[in-house]
Amino acid sequence: MAQIIDIGIKNNDKSFIVKFGILILVLNIVVLLLFIKKACKYKQRRDFGKILGVLLDNAIESAKKSKQKKLTFMLTERKDQVSFEITNTFAEKNINVEKIKEKGFSSKGKDRGLGLYKVEEIVNKYDSVENTTQIEGDFFIQTLTILKSK
Repeated sequence: MAQIIDIGIKNNDKSFIVKFGILILVLNIVVLLLFIKKACKYKQRRDFGKILGVLLDNAIESAKKSKQKKLTFMLTERKDQVSFEITNTFAEKNINVEKIKEKGFSSKGKDRGLGLYKVEEIVNKYDSVENTTQIEGDFFIQTLTILKSK
């Protein structure tokens, strides 16, 4: 099962359209959490909730600052894994996708740079989890893949 939600964050959107987009986002996060509940043990669920919180916060903040203001989610469940992909536009130039995971590094300014570092700390605790980061054109893509427990 795969779901794609594309929420364009535009400055001239009517309030009800923005609220509807947020509702769709919340519903998809609930669906995601249900998938994670099926795929993982309790402690893992809590950790993955933290990961998704950081990834979503970063994506929303970055998309809001970009020219296109696009944010896309794709949730995929397969027999042996659950994947959650967050794709967003961004305004920052020359992002080093390896360096952004280092403690204290931030492309967003001073006193930042712990979120993606913490994500990597959590991911590294599990053999069954992978978080990939890539840039394709104007899009920043984070993919969290969780192998289901047997």
